[in-house]
This record gives sequence, structure tokens and C-alpha cells, in this order.
Amino acid sequence: MKAAFWTAPRTFAIREVETPAPRGDEALIRVGSAGVCGSDAHLYRDGRIGDIAIREPHILGHEFGGVVEAVASPEYEHLVGRRVAVEPARPCMRCAVCLAGNQNCCPKVLFCGLPPTLGGYREYMTWPGWLCEPVPDSMSHAQIAALEPLAIGVHIMDLAKPGLGRTAAILGAGMIGQMILETLKRFAPHRLIVIDRLDCRLEMSKSAGATHTVNFERDDPVAAVRELTGGLGADYVFEATTDDQAPAQAVAMAGFASKVFLAGINEADRILFSCSEARRRGLTIYYIRRSRRTLERAIRLLESGAVDVDRTITHTFPLERLGEAFETVCDYKDGVLKAMIEIGQ
Repeated sequence: MKAAFWTAPRTFAIREVETPAPRGDEALIRVGSAGVCGSDAHLYRDGRIGDIAIREPHILGHEFGGVVEAVASPEYEHLVGRRVAVEPARPCMRCAVCLAGNQNCCPKVLFCGLPPTLGGYREYMTWPGWLCEPVPDSMSHAQIAALEPLAIGVHIMDLAKPGLGRTAAILGAGMIGQMILETLKRFAPHRLIVIDRLDCRLEMSKSAGATHTVNFERDDPVAAVRELTGGLGADYVFEATTDDQAPAQAVAMAGFASKVFLAGINEADRILFSCSEARRRGLTIYYIRRSRRTLERAIRLLESGAVDVDRTITHTFPLERLGEAFETVCDYKDGVLKAMIEIGQ
């Protein structure tokens, strides 16, 4: 089978490797499509993300699904031949964190595409059957791959519990920002403000339900949110960018007793904001760690038509052009938002 290995910063090599065989609780999955995530782009460009570094040729990719070709255990026989979405985090399910229901924060987690666990940019891979969620046959492979970021949006709404008729601001109109928009607009906010520097993404957000958009390269986003809210600030602020200034801006534009959600991975790997400002306004600040048992609900939302992921998939590439896909994403070329890699269509 073919697999794409990261071998050096901004370099992939397509190699022929042996197709893996499922063992224990594993299913063999023929990968359909795999998305290019912002965290994948960090690894591609720098060979590391935070304190995690790639030290040998490695397969990236954690947004994917496909068709189950075989299983090792009769327990998962029902999955054979089914299209499945994949939960890419494999928690230990034994530690105190997992037993408390916080599997997304498991300190022993294995995550697809993060060393040492190989990811989904390959034709076949094995993954635990209990982390494979069946989806309708009508769902395209690209839609299946988009379920992972959608599940993050669902998880963020679980934490936010938005009230009707409130004001929300989203900093960053990339894929996570768009999934926040898709899941948030169902709560009918009075104002839904999306902030980015790319007009194409702001236009997409406006067409998808944003009531206001702000280009932060032309206008001060904090001042804009304050003006739109009569000086009160936003009730909910969602940060989903790589910009080092965005967390401080998120805090500054939040109103009294508001909630701030930090989902972005900024370049400096440091967050600076005014503690006194946050304290005086009684802000509740959440750090977002992937998703927590929301994949099945994401599938139901997409199946029902309540959310739209197709509008975000702007580019598709075959596995052989994976490097080109990443260069497009890293350099924001050609109005790209979500690039999908078509592998086993």
C-alpha cells in the first residue's frame, strides 16, 4: 500500500509499505479521505508542535474515516463493510482522568499522527474498533473526514451552553472557527461576530450566518466588538487562530461575567493577557482539548442537515500531491480553507 511519510520540514515521501493486519480490538480501515488540519501544518512546517517533535520518518493526519475491511475480534464484526468515522484519540480508559469522564485529557493518550502513533495519510491503517463510529452510506468520504473538527465544535458548545439572544465573537475563521459558527448559530445569538484577516473567509462566514465580520488587519477587533455591543463586550468569545495577539484580544473584547474559549495553537506557544482585566470582569476562561465523546452527535447533526461542512471543503488533492496540499494550506493560497486528501475513493 502507499503511505506518505514526513521526512523533513516541508517534505513528504510516498512509499510502498506492507498493509497492516488488525490485532486484538483493531479494525483494518481503507482510508477514504483525510483532512489537512492546522496542527498537521505545524508539524509539516516545523517538525514539532509544542514539546512534541518528529524524530524519524512519520505519517501525519488525524481527520479521516473510511471503510472497515477486516477486524480481529468477533466483537467488531458488525463494522466490516461499513463506512466509519474515526475518533483519533486513544485514551487509556484506566487512569483517574479517564474514569472521571475526561478522556480527552488522558495523560497517556495516543493520538493519530502525533509521534509515536502513525496517522491517516495512507491507504490502509488499523485502529481500535471501539473508536470507529458507523456513518450512513450516503455520507461522502470528505464529509466523514470533516466530522473530527465538527466534533470539536460540538464539544465547545457543551462547555459554552450558550443562551439565546446573546452576543458571540469568533476570532479566526478557519476550519475550527467555521465549526464553532455552525454549532453556535443553532442557539440563535443576537449578534454573531466573526473576525479574521482573510476576506474570503469572512465572506464565507457571512454567508453561513455571521451577523457581522471584522478584518483585523483593517480594524481594531476589540474596538469593533465594543462598538457593536454598545461598550458591553461579547458574552461568549471563541479564539481559534494561530495569532499570538488573539488570546489577549479575546479577553479584552469579553464582557462582564462572560466566557472565553481558547482553541487556537499560536506560534509562540505562549499566552499573554491582562490578569487584572480578566479578574475584574469575572471571566471564565476555558482551554479546549480536542473533543469529549461528541463524535456520534456530530454524525447525527451532519446527517440531519443541521450543519454544513461541504461549504468549508475548498480544495482536494490525491495522496501523491500531499506536499502541494500542505503548501497551499500553509501559505493560504487560492482562498483555501479546508484541503482534503482523496485516498481510497
